[in-house]
Amino acid sequence: MIDDEDFAELVVLVNRATRHFRGRVDHFQKWIDEEFRNRFRMSKPVVRYVLNKISHSITSRTFRNHALSPAQMLFATLRFLATGSMLYVIGDLNGIDKATSSRVITR
Repeated sequence: MIDDEDFAELVVLVNRATRHFRGRVDHFQKWIDEEFRNRFRMSKPVVRYVLNKISHSITSRTFRNHALSPAQMLFATLRFLATGSMLYVIGDLNGIDKATSSRVITR
């Protein structure tokens, strides 16, 4: 038989909202060189060079909740700087939330 404590735990589990994570894009694979340059205003080798130089300083300290990789952070920032798009657009293109876009770009 279920006692009150077990029932309370069950209610919490049932009422918890399901979290949905959007798929994230690998821009190195998605775009050919010319399209990549048009979108990010840099060539793939230059972006890889920049990523190698800064990845140690922007790596997330946690892997919980699908933390962004340094490449995903760099792509969001480059796209914002290249186009000046709104944070909603940057988030949609990279599969991240507007608030996450804001934190990444200001970092």
